[in-house]
Amino acid sequence: LFSALAFVIHYLVFYCASLCAFWLEEVWGMTFVLRGFANIAAGSFLPLDLFSSFWQSFFNFLPFKYLISVPVKALMGRMDINSIGYTMMGAFGWLFGLLLLAWLITQRGVRHYTAVVH
Repeated sequence: LFSALAFVIHYLVFYCASLCAFWLEEVWGMTFVLRGFANIAAGSFLPLDLFSSFWQSFFNFLPFKYLISVPVKALMGRMDINSIGYTMMGAFGWLFGLLLLAWLITQRGVRHYTAVVH
């Protein structure tokens, strides 16, 4: 379940970033930087436990830990039953929050969008 949630959260994060194309001409650079930051904050390069307590609390505030760190910990059996419940609630919270954000950005973007025909 954590892996499926990771896939959907990853999609929604980058979908929301890509929706900025309603207002910007180029979003490639922004998504490139976001992808690099997401890889660090998700624990792709180093486990999040190796960062200082400041960075751990900062990364715990963001949705990126649900992309790699949480599914890996769950698969390795490093989560007790209580933390699985709280972590699942946090993942579903980010899922619904990102769905709402994507819907809001889409609604405002469609109102702002204008097409030019040559």
